[in-house]
Amino acid sequence: MPFVHLPAYVLITLDCLVWALLHFVIGYIAHRMPLTAFGSDRGIYRLWSWEKNGRVYRKFFRVQAWKDKLPEAGNFFAGGFSKKRLINSHPFYLQRFIKESRRGEFTHWVSILPAPFFFLWNPWLAGVFMVVYAVAINIPFIITNRFVRVRLTALLTRIECRKHKPA
Repeated sequence: MPFVHLPAYVLITLDCLVWALLHFVIGYIAHRMPLTAFGSDRGIYRLWSWEKNGRVYRKFFRVQAWKDKLPEAGNFFAGGFSKKRLINSHPFYLQRFIKESRRGEFTHWVSILPAPFFFLWNPWLAGVFMVVYAVAINIPFIITNRFVRVRLTALLTRIECRKHKPA
């Protein structure tokens, strides 16, 4: 049960404004975090065996058919990094891209967390809708970041193997 009772048009406006503010603030905080915070595939970034090195994203979710249609805001803030296109295959660039994909994944996982707070001012059904919204909006970005990271890690490995291979 909400702590306040507001007219529907006020609730809808408030929900939209709060989501916009949350996305902005979470994105800004993630942008300001040092790149070293996204240096390894540990914790939430760990690749699980059920992901089959990204094949589950390609076959089950068909991520390649829709990933380019998602908006990309990695360079929204000054000094940011756009993940829309792969610019080159230099190892340092690929390593940065991989870290930035972890940053993007982190941003979208954290963006789901505030959803239960919407129950404070929304009726129960609207609160449920806010949770569903948060998951539905962020999961495609999480899937895309994980899929891209798997592919770039494999590419980086191939490049480094070639570099160390005797001529």
